Amino acid sequence: MNTLVHPQIQRTLAAIVITDAVSFSQRMSQDEERALAIINQDLKLITSLCNNFEGKILKTVGDGVLMYFVSAVQAASCAVEIQKTFLGYAKSEDANNHFTHRVGVHLGDIFFNQKDMMGTGVNIAARLEAAATPGSVCMSQVVYDVVKSQLELDADYIGELSLKNISEAVAAYCVWPLGMRPEEKRIESTAAVASLSLSPINAALKNLSEHPNSRRIKKLLYGTHQSFWENNKAVLESFSLKRLLESLTERNSSLEECRDSLYAIVGTLNRQVEYAQVAEIILDSLSDFYVEPIGGTIETARVPIECSAEECSTDQAGDRTDAFEADILDDPTVALYSDTAVRLSQGLEPIRTKKLLYCLCYNKWEGDVSVLAQVDIAVLIQTLHQQISTVRGLRNRIRTVLMRLNRRSIYGPIANRIFKEFQALYPEIDSQISLPASAFDADDSTSENTQISSKKKAQQILG
Repeated sequence: MNTLVHPQIQRTLAAIVITDAVSFSQRMSQDEERALAIINQDLKLITSLCNNFEGKILKTVGDGVLMYFVSAVQAASCAVEIQKTFLGYAKSEDANNHFTHRVGVHLGDIFFNQKDMMGTGVNIAARLEAAATPGSVCMSQVVYDVVKSQLELDADYIGELSLKNISEAVAAYCVWPLGMRPEEKRIESTAAVASLSLSPINAALKNLSEHPNSRRIKKLLYGTHQSFWENNKAVLESFSLKRLLESLTERNSSLEECRDSLYAIVGTLNRQVEYAQVAEIILDSLSDFYVEPIGGTIETARVPIECSAEECSTDQAGDRTDAFEADILDDPTVALYSDTAVRLSQGLEPIRTKKLLYCLCYNKWEGDVSVLAQVDIAVLIQTLHQQISTVRGLRNRIRTVLMRLNRRSIYGPIANRIFKEFQALYPEIDSQISLPASAFDADDSTSENTQISSKKKAQQILG
């Protein structure tokens, strides 16, 4: 029975369902008009499904919907049907015309009027939605216990979740529509698997769990997963490293998106230098998981690292350059690489520019000019651009490298020039993203040789 607490506000027990579109902001930045058309289409479909299960949509918030149901069974059924529908689209030729969604479901006490809904029950549902694996339903145990005998569910217990601004942990389940769980998302136990047979994600899990810095690794992964920092050991132990790593890879479709997610948390910490190193450990462990074929005929980033000055013949370098020049005729983007290379080569510090580009590409400082001579600067530019899909990701990569250099006052202006010239390669530029030269004017060592240092204190850079 509803309890009247105000003439315009009612209190009741209800099942709350909240949805959210995955990567909506990213697709908005790429093509705003198309992203809006797709999300509006998806929200209409969700509204129709809500009505079919006798629910009510209370409001639409950007790329998500808040709805409530009198029946927990109807709420759970609707949530699963929503994901079944969109997972079906994801496997069809219509995949690019829909978003993947996250859904959270909770049963709790709420206050509502004709325009809004509030209360702890709503807050918990929202936090469960944020914790959901894309394509799945994150359902509180309260709901699961009510509906499990009436619905056939593919469910995994994921433990007691520590949710932001919720005082008590909430036990929850990850639920998939029957027969639609993506098998490639599972991370199997590595205990009885030989290292040579590990999949890339299992290998990453094994390496991170055995790393001497595993505690900080878990804290950073937890911070990325929950969007807030946690030092309580008991809370951290309630989450497995497996679950946290799954969350990172499922929410980010590329290594650069992972980098952005990790550095969004690193940037809020007091110990940014230490945790920037932890972020790089995580990213390095995932490099094989995110390996993708690089278009064209340019070699991947790993080739020059394993090639000494003696081993890299002039003929081999010439073959790569010839292939690059041939591609210019067919691909206008490659022409941009060539133009950018010309402008950077005509700068005041062409050798240092090449050294910094090499380090940005390969995460290794190369001071041997004879080795650098074997690598075309246009190839470095193409390699870096293909590794990083956004200008924000480029900023983060530059930040990571400059944090570790011992001659930042020298390489800061060069980094600024590289950042400025690369902006022509990114069609969507956020004017708020910048790389001010003043950020690198101090705190250099007197060493004559530039080095990558993992212990040197970094200044606050890139904001």
